[in-house]
Parts: sequence; structure tokens; C-alpha cells
Amino acid sequence: RLGLPEDRVFVLVTEHDVEIRKLKQEIKAHMIEFEKADQGDRSRLREQILPELKRLEDITAEDDMINRQCILSAQVTLGTPDGPYPPAQRRRLLEKAIRMTVPGFQLAKVESFRYRLEEMTLLNKLARTFSMEGKREEAIDLYSRLLQAIEKNGQELEGYPGQFCLIAYNYAINLGLAGRYAEALELVERGQATCIMWRTFWSSGNIPL
Repeated sequence: RLGLPEDRVFVLVTEHDVEIRKLKQEIKAHMIEFEKADQGDRSRLREQILPELKRLEDITAEDDMINRQCILSAQVTLGTPDGPYPPAQRRRLLEKAIRMTVPGFQLAKVESFRYRLEEMTLLNKLARTFSMEGKREEAIDLYSRLLQAIEKNGQELEGYPGQFCLIAYNYAINLGLAGRYAEALELVERGQATCIMWRTFWSSGNIPL
């Protein structure tokens, strides 16, 4: 929100900060493994991740909304011992997580806010949940607004290309399922152009303004 890459304003100042940072890195690595695993391995990984999340929750201050958002986001992904949360419950939890750091968040005004990468990830998950509920038009509307927000205010973020392409990918899938093929194709071409442009800038050592 300051218009600066997050790594320029993040500083570890205490052993407590270092422990939190280490725990978050471990949880993130395990969550990536969890999302790639089949259902059998997910149960094992879930049991491995839950104690780490509990430790992070125990050492996180009540008013530390960024880390509490991280914890809730992981809990939503892990679901229950029986499997994922039902879509409606998942959506409520994701909206709660977003409002931890964007208190005035409203679905009808998604494009009006500035977001961190973590918040964009939560919004992408929220749009996918609408799709899981069979609410195709609501998902398409949210993807459209989120794409507007990231193009307007997110291009200075280090992870912008990946987020843009992830949102565009899921958005295009929903457009295709809704029979809106021309719009889906246009979006795919924009995603392809974004990948090519940013790869060119990175390989040349430049960053687009």
C-alpha cells in the first residue's frame, strides 16, 4: 500500500520475529506440498501442519492481523479431517480473512482497494469458491473486478505477473464454462502477452514502470 516492494519494508528485529518468520516459511512449504498431494497424503500432511499452525497462533499477538490472516488462510485450505469446507462456509471464512487487513472490504467494490499479494490470493480463492458453489456469474464478476484492481494498483508488486496470470487463467476457465469463448480467448492472449513481457524485462535486468 506504500507503493514499495514488501521486502523493502520488512525487517526482523527480535528473536520472536525470527521464529514467526521461520514458522511461516515452513508452513508455506508444507501447504504447497499439501495442495499438490492426493487425498491420502493430504490427511498425513494436514496432521503435520496443524501443530505448526497452532504454534504460530500461540506466539502471534491478538492485534497482529497480517499473521492471523495467514493462519486463517491456511486453515481454510486444510479444511476438516473429513475434507474441504462446504463452499458457503469456505466463502465466509475467506471474507473474514480478507477483512482482517482490509476492514472496509466489500465484494461490490473489489476494484476500489489496494491489495497485498496475500490478499489477492485470498480473493482468487474466494472467486473459485463462488465457482464451486455453481455461482458462475458471481465468480466471473469477482475475477473481472480483481483483474481491474491488480492492473491498476498491483503492478509494482514483485509477484504481479504470477498473480495476474493465475487470476486470468481462472477467469478464462469460468468464461469458457459460461460459453463466453471470445472473451476467454482474449483473456488468454493477454495472459500470454504478460508472461512474455515480464520475462523479457527480467532477462534484461529491467523492471517495467
